[in-house]
Amino acid sequence: MTSTQPGTVPLDVIDLDRVLRVVEECGAAATLEVFREAVLDSLRRHLGYRHVTFFVGASLPGVFLDSAPVAAGRARRMLPSYVEYFHQLDPFALACRRRPSAGPAPIPMSACVGARAAEHDDYLDRFLFRHGIYDKVLVPLRSRAGACAGIGLLAENSGAFTAHDLAIVSALAPHLANLFALHVRTASPRPPGWARLTPRQRQTARMAAQGASNEQIATALHVTVDTVKKHLTAAYAALGCTRRSQLAALWNDLGGGTCQ
Repeated sequence: MTSTQPGTVPLDVIDLDRVLRVVEECGAAATLEVFREAVLDSLRRHLGYRHVTFFVGASLPGVFLDSAPVAAGRARRMLPSYVEYFHQLDPFALACRRRPSAGPAPIPMSACVGARAAEHDDYLDRFLFRHGIYDKVLVPLRSRAGACAGIGLLAENSGAFTAHDLAIVSALAPHLANLFALHVRTASPRPPGWARLTPRQRQTARMAAQGASNEQIATALHVTVDTVKKHLTAAYAALGCTRRSQLAALWNDLGGGTCQ
């Protein structure tokens, strides 16, 4: 798998034209959902990336909690098991937690291999390799409102994503991030139940939707884990959720930072 850092390979006129074609087509999307689908289609037709995912979250680590991502190619068949279980073992999530303020630079699999925990071997062996995927790149997108997205590029061959590929997606990522930000700013308003929550309940729900554990929330807010659980129970009841993944999905639909 390549260890070359992105941006080290110069792009020629043909490369830049392909990038601009993707940006132009994605820029015509009217809604966030249409934009996500346009990204998948344009990446396939203009750059040849057939197996692609598009996750949205209120933070970069929270992207991996998206319960309704979109995908193309072989990745579409992989979504149910990922959302149900394997998102917990994803080494890319660990890489994002270790660099929470990461910019748009793509994260290749080689950047995760040395840092992954033992349980991440299950993600590779039982998830990626089992589905015939041997290389992956994550392209993070971040809006000024705080919401984030992650575009996953998957390949059937080890080392498929070369320095040239990383340079291309490095050039593309800032433009897609800007378009993503436009859609986030026009996201849905706050849900009716939000007004019934206390400021502390809202803060707890926001942190949970962004991927924080009960223990992490308790530490940050200087309360007990039982208090966190009570706040989450109140948030679930007010917002019509029954579990964390639904709360995260609601947060994604609202553009993350729009609910304060």
